[in-house]
Amino acid sequence: MTENYVRQSIIDHCRKMNALGINQGTSGNISALRRPDADHAVGSAL
Repeated sequence: MTENYVRQSIIDHCRKMNALGINQGTSGNISALRRPDADHAVGSAL
C-alpha cells in the first residue's frame, strides 16, 4: 500500500470516529500499523 493510501485511511477513520462521537480528548487517538503483509489504521477507542 502506498503512503498516500495509509494517510487517507487515517483521515477516513478519524472522520468516522468523529461522526460516532468517540473522538473526544485522548480517546480519539489513531495510529497506522505498517507490516510487509498488511497496512491498517487503528483507532484506539475501537
